[in-house]
Amino acid sequence: HPSWRILSGLLVVLLTALIIYLTTSEEFMVKSPLIKGNERLNSADIEASLLLQGTPIFMVDPYELKNLLETSFPELKDVSVDVAFPAKVSVSVSERQPVITWKYQDVAMWIDNEGVVFPARGDAETLLSISSDAAPPMIETGVKPVLLDPKNDETSAETEQKEKVVVKTMSVDRKVLNMAITLSKFVPANTTLIYNSTRGLGWLDTNGWNVYVGFDLDQLDQKMLVYQKMVDTLNKQGLHPQVI
Repeated sequence: HPSWRILSGLLVVLLTALIIYLTTSEEFMVKSPLIKGNERLNSADIEASLLLQGTPIFMVDPYELKNLLETSFPELKDVSVDVAFPAKVSVSVSERQPVITWKYQDVAMWIDNEGVVFPARGDAETLLSISSDAAPPMIETGVKPVLLDPKNDETSAETEQKEKVVVKTMSVDRKVLNMAITLSKFVPANTTLIYNSTRGLGWLDTNGWNVYVGFDLDQLDQKMLVYQKMVDTLNKQGLHPQVI
């Protein structure tokens, strides 16, 4: 009749051996995540940011990985991460579709129709191009709560405090985006639009000068008529301005 002390000792040894096996066995080591849904973004870049190779499946936190991907790649949305035994990690994403290329200080950034800015990575169809002397004008669009594991039932003060933590979300001023899209319909195709932090929105005329219409498009039809009259007069007088 073995004593309880011997039995508990054997149990500790068995559990320790089990833990060592589960955390060191190749069977439970993540080798490469399954990534789907990405189009322009390289799967290798996503995998490299996750740093999962050789990680025991028990140490993989899908909510932490989701937050990591959304932070590292702002062009991703609807990110989901699933973990399954023995060592399977599946990542599903969808990519934002750029509508505008914003060029500033020799750097090209893409902007989608929600005003989200992200690096120009990969190939995209012909986009509306804006050359600017400043970064895109951003506005605060709301707050994003910290994502906690919904299966975590902790009610400690620390957990409650974490649930109150939020992150401000910023996006490009939709007024500027709408102005750019509207103005592009009044200028020749493939014309590069320009944005100046003090003069507003405009375009590079084929005659070689910059044209600015300001920070709103009120009475744009009248402005375009006046502009054409000005161009005709300047041409007749042989004048070549730099800015109108």
